Amino acid sequence: RLMLVHGRWNYRRMAKVIVYFFHKNIVITAVIFFFTTNCAYSGQSLFEDYLYAGYNFFLGVPPFCLGFFDKDISEKAAMTYFPCYAVGREKKDLNV
Repeated sequence: RLMLVHGRWNYRRMAKVIVYFFHKNIVITAVIFFFTTNCAYSGQSLFEDYLYAGYNFFLGVPPFCLGFFDKDISEKAAMTYFPCYAVGREKKDLNV
């Protein structure tokens, strides 16, 4: 039960959190890259340091809540319907 139910939930949660963080960091990196190219690579900072910290804090809280509380299917369904494990085996969750 520990490996089948909780392992499946943990894999799905971690996959969602990792993909979310990749997308969050891609957005901030793209914004900074385009700003840098428009400023002719002068080294000027787009945001103050506290804005970077706020961006990472406020956009970092939702995936942790998702990681703690997300259960896509019930425990009973996970134990009775074994084809639902094919998603993890085929690596469909952890892809960008």
